Amino acid sequence: MWLRNPLREVVPNFGMSISCELYPIDDETFGIEGDGGFFHVKADDRTYEFIKNCNVKRVLYPDSEHQSLCKIIGNDNYIDLIEMRVKYFNEVNFCRLCQPCDLTKIYTIQANCCENIDSKIHDLKLVLDDWRKFRELSANNGSSKWSPLSWRAPQKCIG
Repeated sequence: MWLRNPLREVVPNFGMSISCELYPIDDETFGIEGDGGFFHVKADDRTYEFIKNCNVKRVLYPDSEHQSLCKIIGNDNYIDLIEMRVKYFNEVNFCRLCQPCDLTKIYTIQANCCENIDSKIHDLKLVLDDWRKFRELSANNGSSKWSPLSWRAPQKCIG
């Protein structure tokens, strides 16, 4: 769900911009988890080759981790080979439904953590209600004192 326009975070000279859960391994490297939620792909020869490679892997390995762009990027030297640049969005701005988020900072929220559609709809409605209240308070007060602790979701999507 888009709450703010995430496209202002896209860097034009990068082939792909994506939200993934990053964790540090050491001072110079990091690991990647999660399934992204939001990504932007620039239409050029490098990204075309990357997507083509992803599709081949999905056919060859249908039950593998090659279904997640975040895991593909993290485990694939092909990106280095084709010299495609990747920007990772700040996780604070690209939130997951199953974790409390700060309404003052988020652009999008994804609900891939919730498998039950009724639970997902319930919690996304809470997010939308909270967003509307936050916007109303912000408009009336100039700067809202809304606390991330006021976030009501998740209630049914816990994971």
